[in-house]
Amino acid sequence: MPLVLGRTRSPIEAEKGGLQADRLIVRVGQLQTEAMPAGHLHGVGHLRRMAWTVNELLEHLITINCTKEEA
Repeated sequence: MPLVLGRTRSPIEAEKGGLQADRLIVRVGQLQTEAMPAGHLHGVGHLRRMAWTVNELLEHLITINCTKEEA
């Protein structure tokens, strides 16, 4: 089932969680705008960094209850 963004439980939680989410979103943006490195190993490393950052963002959004399952 796909996940969709929802709301966090409290303003304090939103602020605390939002700062971490903002940091991860900025990092994903930085990785996305970088040119794909030449060479297989460098390219794989770049893709792994991007995947790790996106995974961390998703896990963080789930932790702060900012996602919900769509039926």
